[in-house]
Amino acid sequence: MSCLSHLIASVCFLLCIVEAHLSTRFLAFFSKGEETPESKVLSVRETLKGKTGCRIVYEYELTLKGFAFDLDHDDSTLSVLETLRNEFNDDEWPLTIEVDSEIHVY
Repeated sequence: MSCLSHLIASVCFLLCIVEAHLSTRFLAFFSKGEETPESKVLSVRETLKGKTGCRIVYEYELTLKGFAFDLDHDDSTLSVLETLRNEFNDDEWPLTIEVDSEIHVY
């Protein structure tokens, strides 16, 4: 990844950490969408299913490859987010993690 990509990913991750104290629903999706191998999505999903207090609530399969998930707000929240970032985000298959929020179109 380029320096700018690392910087952007780090800032987004820090925002997730800050907002994790306010929200417990997150989105995790692969930036390359349909091109992403199902095995990558399954690896992330299985890792989350194995974490205490984590529930996958919606799966995206058409243009996005990923899911929405809830995390119990406790000391392990940061650990789960760091695991996703460190184990599954790479140059070939970038993984984006963000806090789920409402979108308004005016």
